Amino acid sequence: MIHTAKPQNEKMSRREWLPRCVRAGCLTAMAVFGVGQVYKGRRLANDPNCIRLNTCNDCVEFGGCKLDKAETFRESQKKDLPG
Repeated sequence: MIHTAKPQNEKMSRREWLPRCVRAGCLTAMAVFGVGQVYKGRRLANDPNCIRLNTCNDCVEFGGCKLDKAETFRESQKKDLPG
């Protein structure tokens, strides 16, 4: 079904207006969330604490992480190993 634009002089019914407003609200919320995530990533890029908020052994980036927290955790893991 192809939607055609209505002439400017026709009023939009409530049945058409409500879903359009909900759709616009959802798209706006997703855009605001995305912008917020980009801003948060830039703000925390040089933060000495972990961005992931996980413990180091659960983190997917633990192997290549250069943060002091990860280095300290690696050293403590080496000390705990037998042998």
